[in-house]
Amino acid sequence: MGTSVVNTGGFLGTGIMQPLAGWAIDLSQHGSTARTLADYQAGLGIMLGFSAMGLVRGVFHPGNLLPLPATGLNAKNRFCGYALSPVAPLC
Repeated sequence: MGTSVVNTGGFLGTGIMQPLAGWAIDLSQHGSTARTLADYQAGLGIMLGFSAMGLVRGVFHPGNLLPLPATGLNAKNRFCGYALSPVAPLC
């Protein structure tokens, strides 16, 4: 079950980034048929942005952080015991 979820995320990311990068390359051509390095840098910039978002999300994922002591976590508020959790202010 877990493998199918991970594979879906990888294929979904590729399915979104490839057309988006192609769209950015096409827009940066300015009507000419020859592509330059700057055109490809626009498409690669989108991929770099997605990679940076993934890195930030991976670093600040609640499962990567140490739980605070004596929080009394349960299934309902399991994210509230992490210091850098995105939902910590809501707890």
